[in-house]
Amino acid sequence: IVNYAQVILWVTLAIGVVKSVMVFLKAASYGVNIGDGWFIYFVTPFTFAFKVLLIYLLGKRKNWVRWLYVVLFVLLTPLSIHPLIQSLSYAPIQGIIGIIQIVAEIVAGVFLFLSPATAWYKNKPQQNKVMSNSNFSIEK
Repeated sequence: IVNYAQVILWVTLAIGVVKSVMVFLKAASYGVNIGDGWFIYFVTPFTFAFKVLLIYLLGKRKNWVRWLYVVLFVLLTPLSIHPLIQSLSYAPIQGIIGIIQIVAEIVAGVFLFLSPATAWYKNKPQQNKVMSNSNFSIEK
């Protein structure tokens, strides 16, 4: 189930990249000043890179990462609600995409805390053992 959560998060990340480009191009086409270049060229890529790291670490059984993901989601999602509502009026496609992203991220977050995922995070795989029983073991 963690794999499903990861796939959902990878898809939402890809959608986020596409949506960011769409918003940037739409704003530029209207001649809207979208802010200082440092935000577009540093903060946005840093945010995407950080999310890539989180998604990657989720698949590496880092239990603290799923908690960090939920805390960040709970803290940061409310900050995106107002811009999301505004975007529905001037860029409805991007607004709908944003709603789909939030719903998908909620689903992924729920998947990360279902009992199969919790068990997966608690049970660390044995290292360097491919097969073992009471008589023998094969080392990698």
